Amino acid sequence: MTDTEREEFLRLIAAFQDDCLSEDELAHLDQALQEDAEKRQLFIEVQERSTALTELLREDAFSKTQDADSQTVGVLRGRVRLFVGPIVAVTTCIALMVWLQPRPAAVSGEGAAITYVNQGHWGGPPDEAPVAGTLLHNQVLYRLQAGSVRLQMEAGAIVSIAAPASFRVVDASTLELKTGKLTARLPDPSSDLLVRAGELEIRDLGTAFGLTAGSDGKLDVAVFDGSVSVRSVDASAGVGEETFAEGQAFASAGAAHKHEEIPYEPGKYQDIWPLTIGINEASAIIDFVPPGPRPPLESLAHDHKLFLIPERLNLHVDEPLVLDLVGAGKSWPSTRHGQHKIDPTRAVSSYLLVYEPENSAFGIQQTLSGSISFQHPILGVAVSPRQLRRTDRTFGIPGIDYDSFAGRRLEHEDTEDGRLPADSLRISDDGRQLYFHLHVGALTDHIRVLVDDNASLTGRRP
Repeated sequence: MTDTEREEFLRLIAAFQDDCLSEDELAHLDQALQEDAEKRQLFIEVQERSTALTELLREDAFSKTQDADSQTVGVLRGRVRLFVGPIVAVTTCIALMVWLQPRPAAVSGEGAAITYVNQGHWGGPPDEAPVAGTLLHNQVLYRLQAGSVRLQMEAGAIVSIAAPASFRVVDASTLELKTGKLTARLPDPSSDLLVRAGELEIRDLGTAFGLTAGSDGKLDVAVFDGSVSVRSVDASAGVGEETFAEGQAFASAGAAHKHEEIPYEPGKYQDIWPLTIGINEASAIIDFVPPGPRPPLESLAHDHKLFLIPERLNLHVDEPLVLDLVGAGKSWPSTRHGQHKIDPTRAVSSYLLVYEPENSAFGIQQTLSGSISFQHPILGVAVSPRQLRRTDRTFGIPGIDYDSFAGRRLEHEDTEDGRLPADSLRISDDGRQLYFHLHVGALTDHIRVLVDDNASLTGRRP
């Protein structure tokens, strides 16, 4: 970035702060911050420095109230003049951070919207490339050349697509996949989804499945949960509608109109399934349990991996609950408690993070550090034995005996005669990121994360 480009970029930020950018200029700023690492770094540096300067001004203001002699007032006035620019920069940066947060986008009237793009590269002119928060045009063929993307259909379905792929949104509940790989789920009974691929129409009967469409016309379908119905788009083919249930998979080869059952291999969708269940990004040390029939929790043991299990997604509680949880903006164990009310109108998703080393014994220390980013803000996390037990029945997986896990908790102090350090975690102020540093000896670390799915939905055309 040249000096001239740097100056123009700073002017663009200032104009945004004054709310005087056109739609084209807003799109240009949005794209620049997503695609240009140097500009993103400049933004971060300005924010950090401005925040520090603002804190100094705040301290001066407090000292002024306690010692308001004329000399102090004069110095403070001089500093106020010096700090006017940085304060404006802080306000600008905060506004930009809020504006640029990946956010769900609902469609007004038709189609679908993009809620997240991961390293996406699209075919076609760059100025027409969809980004998070944009609405997709119906009947337009989109080509995703690299990365992955998550869509929110107006009819409620959540769909993730991995490159290379080509697809089009037909209407509020219908998607056509030409080539590529997708996973989809229906978050609630009112949601609806029909996917057209090759010679087939696949309707999600609830709640989740994966589909791969090859350039040769071959289709692979795996049902993760619930069931799907399949029928040929050619009514003259004489092939009736079939239903496939959880744990089943089938292949179909073009015009043959034959569905051949194949081995169920959900692992091929493990790269985009996290997007579909509301996970934006995660450290490489986190493994996602493949969709479909869940393996026994006892089998999820690994010295260098933490497993994430989606428990209850988009759940509405039967009656109001008041839970003791660690909330957004808090660090544990410095903050170990906090009351959070959950009422039946709120949709909540629960995720369980499990760290159980294979070589678990006193005197053998295992350590993992990492982070995970959620689509929706975290309501709170349960880490103590009481917090975990209090949330097991409502948010845990039915049929699992969580009490069978000895010592499943985070330790707030050093244990094993002081040889095993305490665990720690932090939730970002906006509630979307969880950072953890875990130590395990002879026991198990469990973290239950409750996420608020009731987000305001907005969208704009690319």
